[in-house]
Amino acid sequence: MKINVPATTANLGAGFDCLGLALDLWLRVDVQYNAPDIKVVTKGQGGEYLPQNERNYFIKTINNILHEWNRPPVKGLHLNVENEIPLSRGLGSSAAVTIAAVKIAAEIANVRVSAAEAVDIAARIEGHADNVAAAYYGGLVLTGIKDKRGFQVFELPLLENPPSALLAIPDYRVRTVDARLVLPRKVSLHDAVFNISRTGLAVYAWTSGQYQLLKTAMQDRLHQYYRMGLMAGSAEMLKAAHASEKIYGAALSGSGSTMIALGEYEGLTELAVVWQQIWDENLINGNLKITEISRTGVSVNR
Repeated sequence: MKINVPATTANLGAGFDCLGLALDLWLRVDVQYNAPDIKVVTKGQGGEYLPQNERNYFIKTINNILHEWNRPPVKGLHLNVENEIPLSRGLGSSAAVTIAAVKIAAEIANVRVSAAEAVDIAARIEGHADNVAAAYYGGLVLTGIKDKRGFQVFELPLLENPPSALLAIPDYRVRTVDARLVLPRKVSLHDAVFNISRTGLAVYAWTSGQYQLLKTAMQDRLHQYYRMGLMAGSAEMLKAAHASEKIYGAALSGSGSTMIALGEYEGLTELAVVWQQIWDENLINGNLKITEISRTGVSVNR
């Protein structure tokens, strides 16, 4: 069985823990069941240091799901992983693994899992649904609403020619748990209204194709500036993106450390030069990459 899962960017500025977008970077997993032992071989991102045995996050997640279904832990499983998604950079690396783990666990346990159930299982593991929902369905999703049925997900329509994305992926990582520790426990009513209005505007901008509105819609007062205090040069990068007439909008990708800008290819290539200069001034190494939105979510080939 082969599983493909896209990278994701979450929040998109104001949509904290509720907006997610799939990107054209991939986690690809070749699954061999009934193997004599457990082995996880990763090529690409993380391959040089991720454990190859049951301590691998893949195996831990599969076993956690099996335990939830009252099934024994897996004894024999080989996973050959090709990973394009940088780890702990705000691009949904753990969400991609979790979505793939749900698919693998369901095959092992012979459990039929609907799309809604798969996303809900993955969201409970991740703690929020934005990345996992975008990874599962592809495209743009609105989520965060939880009721007795679990996390609810709404797929937002993407028009024919959505923006491209510039990713500024620094060499250093920021763990989601650390990025959440810097957030305030309380926010003002003014800041809450600021974000609510811009999240609504973001939905309108995406669904109407008026992408120039994203420069306002991706502004945030709940999380970005607190987190960017952990990331040298990021505030300057955001300011530079906002100053460009060729950029639709920019934000911290997820909880960081990646910055993302949305626009047409020409504007993004110009912004990449400016962002590289800011990195150089702050002695930061990394990778600047232009990619596309993925309309495709998880896929399974048997």
